[in-house]
Amino acid sequence: SVATPLQQDHFREQGNVVNITVSYLPGPRTMTYAQIAQGFRAGGVNQVLGLPELLTPFASDSIVQTEVGVKRSFGAGPARLQFSLFDIDWDDMQVTGSTPNGAFRFISNAGRASIRGVEIEISVQPIPMMTLSASWTGTRAELSADQINANILAPGKSGDRIPFIPRESAAIRSEWRKPLTGGRQISTDFALSYTGERASEFRPDDPFYRILPAAVVARAGLAVEVPSRGIEFRVYADNLLDERAEVSAGASAGTAGRTLVTSVPPRTLGFAFAKSFAH
Repeated sequence: SVATPLQQDHFREQGNVVNITVSYLPGPRTMTYAQIAQGFRAGGVNQVLGLPELLTPFASDSIVQTEVGVKRSFGAGPARLQFSLFDIDWDDMQVTGSTPNGAFRFISNAGRASIRGVEIEISVQPIPMMTLSASWTGTRAELSADQINANILAPGKSGDRIPFIPRESAAIRSEWRKPLTGGRQISTDFALSYTGERASEFRPDDPFYRILPAAVVARAGLAVEVPSRGIEFRVYADNLLDERAEVSAGASAGTAGRTLVTSVPPRTLGFAFAKSFAH
């Protein structure tokens, strides 16, 4: 065998990140706010042997998020309502690239996306020691510019939906606690989450384009705690409805026409015991 000579590459970026939040309290039970925040995912160097030097570095991608919202509480109990609108601009997206002969795959940059949506969450206490909450998120996530880069696989066009982001998601949850004798307490929780359908690729005419169906996943638990002794015993059921909720799905030239799918684990029943030791 022939040893590969040591290769060193350098890539450098610099910039500023801004985060500004302004809030206003028009009354004792209401708060409104606005926020502008920037973020980025660092660029770097592709560690692919034999990759042309021009394709070795990739730049950071960045987001600018604007959010406005209101939070309000109602009545004497802990009833709360939260409402927000958000807008995210995503630039220089890091995507998978490929050399023309398909011999190398690497990280590259291309395109711009816009993610806009609304979030609503409400929490109420219908009876003492019980809390019910529900949330809903609607999202429009799509490319706002063509992915112009000859090196990337299946470049997307302006208006294409961003893969793996659903248009809708929702959740409901209930929690109940009751004190027992001897300083113990019992609690139950139940949660149901919904995720809308998603696509695996940008372009519907992509031969590897797949649709992940909408899914509902439930979980439940029962716990007995002795706070004075730092003891908790819990039994639980995850994926209570035994749904085949797909997390990811994909295909490529190497899968011979098959679709490779990753889903949440099947219905799982278990128990846990925890003991904390205070110093």
